[in-house]
Amino acid sequence: MLERKTEGLLDNPKAANRAGQIEDRIRVHTEDFHRWVERDRRWRRWVSVAAAGTAVPMALVLGLLIEQHYQVIPIHDPTGGWQGHVWEHYGRRIFDCTVEAMASGEEVNCPLVVRKP
Repeated sequence: MLERKTEGLLDNPKAANRAGQIEDRIRVHTEDFHRWVERDRRWRRWVSVAAAGTAVPMALVLGLLIEQHYQVIPIHDPTGGWQGHVWEHYGRRIFDCTVEAMASGEEVNCPLVVRKP
């Protein structure tokens, strides 16, 4: 079958010339295609780096804003878990002493009677 397709090329110079032109076009097309692929690969790499360089700081800022607004991470408790107990039993007295100190503008001696838990 291959012999049938190529047997006329040797006898007909126009056909051989046409086949050479087609071969040249294929070669040029292949070179252009590879150049396009390389350019596209470089472009994708640059866009990926630019997107990551923009997205990471934006994600950090968004995370900080969400944390600031919704308080997702709990605040450190210096009382070691006793904060609820202290405010439940002695909070009103502490609040009254604070109001008294603010009204007088001086230090106030507030005795705090602590019960055994």
